[in-house]
Amino acid sequence: MLKKDNTPRQGRRKMFLPASSYQIRAGLSFLFMFLVIFSVHFKNVKLGIFILSALACFLFGGHLFNKALEDIKKFKFTFNTLASISILSGLLFSCMHLFLTVKTIGAVNNLFIITVLNVAVINMVYASFAKEGEGTQAFIGKVEDVLPKSARRVVDDEEKKIFASEIKRGDILLVKSGEVIPTDGFIVKGKTEIEETIITGNAMPAAKCEGENVYGGTINKLKDIYIEAGCILSQSEIFSIVKNLKNSELKKSLNKNPLDRYAKTVGLPILIGILVFCLLAAYKNSFSNLEYYLSLILFLFALACPPAFALCFSLSSYFGRKGAAGNNILIQNRNSLKTFKEADLVFFDKTGTITNGILEVSDVFPIKADNKTLILKYALTAEQSMTDAYSQALKRYCAKNNITPDAITSLEVLPGSGVKAKSGKNTILVGNQNWIIEEGIKAKELNRGSDNEIIICVALNKEFLGFITLTDEIRAGAVETVEWLKSEGKEIVLISGDGSKTVSYISGLLGGVPFHSSILPEAKAAMVRKSQAEGRKVVMVGDGFNDVLALLEADASLSYKSSSSAHSNWVDILVDRKDMFALMELKKLFKIVNGNILENICISLIFNVLLIAFLLNKGLVTPFLVAIFGVIGIIAVIINSARLVKIKL
Repeated sequence: MLKKDNTPRQGRRKMFLPASSYQIRAGLSFLFMFLVIFSVHFKNVKLGIFILSALACFLFGGHLFNKALEDIKKFKFTFNTLASISILSGLLFSCMHLFLTVKTIGAVNNLFIITVLNVAVINMVYASFAKEGEGTQAFIGKVEDVLPKSARRVVDDEEKKIFASEIKRGDILLVKSGEVIPTDGFIVKGKTEIEETIITGNAMPAAKCEGENVYGGTINKLKDIYIEAGCILSQSEIFSIVKNLKNSELKKSLNKNPLDRYAKTVGLPILIGILVFCLLAAYKNSFSNLEYYLSLILFLFALACPPAFALCFSLSSYFGRKGAAGNNILIQNRNSLKTFKEADLVFFDKTGTITNGILEVSDVFPIKADNKTLILKYALTAEQSMTDAYSQALKRYCAKNNITPDAITSLEVLPGSGVKAKSGKNTILVGNQNWIIEEGIKAKELNRGSDNEIIICVALNKEFLGFITLTDEIRAGAVETVEWLKSEGKEIVLISGDGSKTVSYISGLLGGVPFHSSILPEAKAAMVRKSQAEGRKVVMVGDGFNDVLALLEADASLSYKSSSSAHSNWVDILVDRKDMFALMELKKLFKIVNGNILENICISLIFNVLLIAFLLNKGLVTPFLVAIFGVIGIIAVIINSARLVKIKL
């Protein structure tokens, strides 16, 4: 993937046309090819055969000639240049033998069919390239759905509903439980818990009270609060994310033709070799019979870019991606494997990337040995109607252990502290240690929690029963993968919106990698840009919406798939697995796919050499046999590429 430049968007030409345009061109090219075959078979008027072939090449391959001309002006040799030379040479060679008296090259008198076949195949390949970049276009229109739409402005104790875009700095806004916070600001009245996953990536709701900052786009989970708007919506953090998403030029669309590399390394040497060979042959014959050598050059140039050659990369990539998908690795940008291999800096998000992103009950510590099940039952009874990450973890754990809750008669939720429930004659308290102590209960034996653990205390009728620990475990293979990346010469940096205590703990588990905590989305992206400005090739590995800007800015991006992966259409590689070994497998995948591409190039060239040798023979050759050789080369490349479907990583 290329880095962004500062060229204005309106002044930049697209690398590819819409996929539908190429598909139509390919279909019509095949139609014209069959018309040419029909005309040749029934020996129709020569002029008619030429007109059909020329129309197919210039109408449906004209975009190749235009792009080639632009590239030549920039002194670039690209696949468009190679294809244009091949197609034009095929037309000129066929015209010379159709309308002029020229010494015959072997037994062939025209290459119209295979030339039009080449146009059709190239359009098919370009359609696949263009389609790759169009998957995100429909998504762009939905990006604004994450922006707050309305707000409740309070003036003189009167509430008025307004559009979020009408918010002014200093406005007092009422945000009810379950509503989206309309812009960045701070709480002036109330206490609640805020789900900030979209901004910080933290899966756990944050307790907020008066004076604390809140972000637009986050969700008020518990109680009504009043906030003072710190800015208008267009200056908020969430608006910045959406704006960058819409304007980003590093979406999944290709901005470089993958075939250019092979045209330069394979096609250009072949053309130069042909030219040198023919000039030397003409020199040995004292440049007599120049029309014959001109015809020979055109003949060899026409076959220097066989239809199978255009398919070498796209088929290997297509079937390679199918094989990778069988290993739950979804390759969404075909250039990304090479970028991953070459990158020297890898940024990792923490929550949902290095860790699983899901809280789970790790253990239960009762004061009395036989109270373990009792603690879980009372905790579940109090939390049964709650929907936060803590209660969800508790419910999953109790379901596995066949523990069911009792009915409750009342429930009081204290944001940032815990819950107080009544069940029959029992009063149950479930919450953090400080709150339990404030309630006059002696909470003890809590000095064992790690920095990655959340401790939930449980008390019954003023008696402390014990506590439950919750953790967000690191992914299987995280330590091994980080060590392997280091051995490959890549620098690892951990960046997260979480607090320093938790991020530092995870950093220690990974061998003490450098880390940055409390990093907001734009700051993550800025770190990526800064590294790129220093000449680094950067990979970003994340999972949440808060990582999108950094994922888009990076030279290549990888994300772990989750139910909240709103950004999944924008990343280069999407992993649908629980472990981190996938990153280690990308190198093997690149090696296998790249090897298959080289095999396909060899196959296409071998069939082309055989075709040329056959045509230069003095035997009887028809244009149909030329096309048959081209089709056989295509079939051979397809069969070789299809082997990648069964990749085992």
